[in-house]
Amino acid sequence: MKRFLFMLCLLVSLNAIKANATDKIRVAFVEAPPLSYLDSNNIEKGKLIELFRDVSQSLELTPEFIYVPHKRKLQFIREGKVDMWAGQKNSRVGDSIALTSRTSLFSMNLRVFWKKGEQHIESFGDLENSKLILIASYSYGGRYTELENGASDVIYAINHENGMKKLFDNEGYYLLGYQEIANSTIKKYEINDVESTSLASYALYLKLSKRYPSAKQLMQKIDGYLHNSH
Repeated sequence: MKRFLFMLCLLVSLNAIKANATDKIRVAFVEAPPLSYLDSNNIEKGKLIELFRDVSQSLELTPEFIYVPHKRKLQFIREGKVDMWAGQKNSRVGDSIALTSRTSLFSMNLRVFWKKGEQHIESFGDLENSKLILIASYSYGGRYTELENGASDVIYAINHENGMKKLFDNEGYYLLGYQEIANSTIKKYEINDVESTSLASYALYLKLSKRYPSAKQLMQKIDGYLHNSH
């Protein structure tokens, strides 16, 4: 009888381990090469994708990558259609919706881009009363509303590629974007007549939906992994 109970407990434990190993977590990403993108074979690639894979593996979870258009990212998050994503601490998604990791993933350099010949920009203050191009899904380190209110006009872009197009179509004079992503666009389209200045550096954090089962405990494990891997 004891042997039977032992084998039964062992079987239950093994099944629990197997179930946990196949658990999935829905990971949202946008098209933002070289950080996250779909390659020619529709395979998820990029520095951020690899970080998501590493974190998921440390939790014994399988990442289910969900490509989200920039303009629908906030909607997907607020409607609970995704479990994990990356964002800045001062995100437009509030603490009531998501937990934020204590340790950052990496930092991103925010720059302002303009066509050669436009007035040189040195700081955020120089953008007052300018015609700005803003990527609608970004928070810009919590400055989004401030930038909107201070501009003479705001043109909304879907992503960096769309923003660069609007810049060279003279729809706006200054585009705010992130260095790695913007440089990928500049290289792809061989853009030469553009200048830029660094405005700030913002850390990118891992975000976890509070709707995910045992979200607080899971975030504690995530923080432990990120802390030890830095």
